[in-house]
Amino acid sequence: MSTPWFAKRVSGATPFPRSHFAASVRGTNIWVTGGLDVNGAPLDDVVTLGTAGLSSYVKVRPTGVNYSRRAGHAAVTVENRLYLWGGAPALDAEGVRGADTAMYCLNLDTRAWSRPRVASGEPPRARFGHTMVAVDHKIFIFGGDDGTGKGLGRNVHIFDTRAVTWVALEPQVASPQQRVFHAAAATSDGRIIFFGGMSGPSVVQSTHVFNTRSKTWSQPATTGPAPSARSSHGMVAVRDDLLLVWGGQGSAGRALQD
Repeated sequence: MSTPWFAKRVSGATPFPRSHFAASVRGTNIWVTGGLDVNGAPLDDVVTLGTAGLSSYVKVRPTGVNYSRRAGHAAVTVENRLYLWGGAPALDAEGVRGADTAMYCLNLDTRAWSRPRVASGEPPRARFGHTMVAVDHKIFIFGGDDGTGKGLGRNVHIFDTRAVTWVALEPQVASPQQRVFHAAAATSDGRIIFFGGMSGPSVVQSTHVFNTRSKTWSQPATTGPAPSARSSHGMVAVRDDLLLVWGGQGSAGRALQD
């Protein structure tokens, strides 16, 4: 597969450089939230970019109770809402101790933040570097770190955006080992594909699949050369049978550009 890269000049005040932010897509818009600025300070802004023409960055000024400054969080869109959870003001144990575990919801039509009142269940422990994937009206959270480097177990946490409930699934024999700064992408048939990340001090290159309908894990047999072990990379499902993986950091902390 050979597709040329190109650079596009975008007008408006650029939200970059920043790191450990979240980017979510709804329709033709990309929504950027939080992260660390060039001085390592956490951010609490919302910036949008229309992909049709990639014309201009727009800083959104929502109403309601805004999320607190943070990095290492995750965000997804469900219908006309953006859900943001996790992260911390600093990516260490002290930062996580000061982090909240509320789910924040931004109505993308009215541009208003809210914190849904949870009907039942408890949110996961505070963390950063987790993945958060939406399948239909449910949000699936896996992995992350509390700043101690020990990981946060192998549970899958599910947030139902309609019932407004939290459910924690116990680990299975086939569950992957705890990991952080991995990547995940959903397919149209209800599977979530996980690749890479860090498990303890090791950078891994394993692939795991979670079936959101049967609530079961599997590790598929793959052919061909797998991407090298990496963390903090990007991954997207182009089709149900095609994932694109790029970038990240290798086992020696070296930035990758494949």
